Amino acid sequence: MEEKKRSFLWDNAKGLLIFLVVFGHFLYGNTDHSGALLVLTAIYSFHMPAFAFISGFFTREKYDFRKLLTAYVIFNGLFLFYRLYEKGTFTLIQPYYVCWYLIALIVWRYITPRIAKFRFTFPILLAVSLVCGFASEITNIFALARILSFWPFFMGGYLFQKQDIKKLRKKYSSLWGLAFGLFFLVSVIQGSTLFHITDADYTMMPYAEPARVFLRVILFACAGFAILSILFTMPDKKLPLISSWGKNSMSIFLLHRFFTLPAGKLFPSDLRSIEILGISFALSFVLCLLLGNDWTASVLNRILSPSKKNESFCRTAIVSLIACSVAAVVIVHSVLPFLTSSSNQDSGKPQVKTDPIYGVMSEAQSQEYDQAFKIVFSGDLILLEDQVKRGYKESSGTYDFHDCFEYTKDEISSADLAIGVLEGPLVGDPSLYSIGNYDDGKILHIGFPDAWAEAIKDSGFDLVTTSNNHLLDRGEDSAYRTMDVLDDLGLPFTGSYRNQEDKDRRHIHIIEKDGLRIAVLSYTFGTNFYKTEDLMSGPMSHITSFIVDPSDADYEKVKASVKEDFDAAKALSPDLILVLPHMGTQFLDAPDEFQRAWHDNFVEFGADVILADHTHSVQPAFLEEAG
Repeated sequence: MEEKKRSFLWDNAKGLLIFLVVFGHFLYGNTDHSGALLVLTAIYSFHMPAFAFISGFFTREKYDFRKLLTAYVIFNGLFLFYRLYEKGTFTLIQPYYVCWYLIALIVWRYITPRIAKFRFTFPILLAVSLVCGFASEITNIFALARILSFWPFFMGGYLFQKQDIKKLRKKYSSLWGLAFGLFFLVSVIQGSTLFHITDADYTMMPYAEPARVFLRVILFACAGFAILSILFTMPDKKLPLISSWGKNSMSIFLLHRFFTLPAGKLFPSDLRSIEILGISFALSFVLCLLLGNDWTASVLNRILSPSKKNESFCRTAIVSLIACSVAAVVIVHSVLPFLTSSSNQDSGKPQVKTDPIYGVMSEAQSQEYDQAFKIVFSGDLILLEDQVKRGYKESSGTYDFHDCFEYTKDEISSADLAIGVLEGPLVGDPSLYSIGNYDDGKILHIGFPDAWAEAIKDSGFDLVTTSNNHLLDRGEDSAYRTMDVLDDLGLPFTGSYRNQEDKDRRHIHIIEKDGLRIAVLSYTFGTNFYKTEDLMSGPMSHITSFIVDPSDADYEKVKASVKEDFDAAKALSPDLILVLPHMGTQFLDAPDEFQRAWHDNFVEFGADVILADHTHSVQPAFLEEAG
């Protein structure tokens, strides 16, 4: 009787979507493979908007908010432990992994029925979902960014009546659904090529640049077409496995990350995209079988919605679940070194530790490389809050960061020229040391102990640039103090200046090494907590050198000023002009418009080497013929 009352359309839709959620999470750690990345992009562009739509559609039915809250407390607590074990940090104000959706459901289901009756609610929510990306304060704290961004899809599902769905399915054949699906796929493929879609776009983080709002519009449109495709093509009859997975989607959703998180580290590094896709698909299928059956779902439901009869069972199950999760994390991390070492060894062959770059060079190329003038560049040399804390040595009561360069010191010191980006001030006062870690919800304020500069110098760096967005995180005085400390240490630097006379004298840094005369120029796109236009025209205009966005009103003026720097550098008769620009979109794996524009400018003005930093990602390297 129960199956006759159920709408298998929705079970099937949820079954497909939850499988894609699991599949996507297996692929997530392998996005350096283009094929896996493209599939992941397609999945992430619609699967959570579609889930939000379906959740909104069923919100008229009675829901127990205690169940969602209990699920959040239990599973976010477990993921918090995993995060603490894995990263060494945690926060109580940010939901981890899939738990953001539990908070979103609580908010959506409570507020939506109360605001849906007002006129223009949907367009207002749509506008908010687009505008919120301009606010850098709206992040993953309490899942606020995704709650606001995906709310229109939830509201859209809520506003749909059951008869509306029936009318649409009756009016439009499955061919329409296939057409919508094809349009969705083409749009995703083109969009990923043109816009370089990143994690920040999927997770609805603040826009890296204002133009990204148009990408969000495109992603929303793609998600809309995908939802229509599912509604028009999904059969309304029981399908083997898929229907069961959909009915029990919550158990799969809550439990699968305990498997996909550690499994992502076990993929051998030499797999091809097709192999990664095949293995991930198979693992997703098996995991959905294990977690999407009625027995697993009933056990989880008894834990999340305990009756008086099974309160004792519930307590035992929760303790067991926590114990198993802790054991799983410990076991995986204990055996991981053995698994990875064995997967990277050829059976029966002795392992020779060599520089992997030589594996792709001919003997002649290797000899040429050994005889070449080598430049090592590191960007960015930065310590976040917990990294500063780990540098404190209880035994001596001092800071020591030399172990940060344990595995790179030989490469740095053996280079003919080693340049690093000192991304933050040397503050002296412990109360001004770095606050915040990546993605912990705090606003980053960077500040280093002087011992950080000592470790940088002792590792073999010949020069550091201080021109970056964290230069003034602790104010003007800390920027000046940094220069004094570097001078006292004897570590050459460029990129920040005490006054205009100092800037005029030092903004072109000359290096004489192995018969080469190299002119170095440094620039930054801006500094945190200060408006670039105010710095460029105010009393602190000497502090560093700026480059601005091509859309900026001062772009041509700044461009002309940079050209003057190059002309002055050429007058010093260098063999090479080397540029160190701090620019780009963080975590983007390809140059953005800002970088491309200034790359072209630097090349036009006479740059021989451009070593850009700031993105915290590996971007393509370009080698161009001179002239």
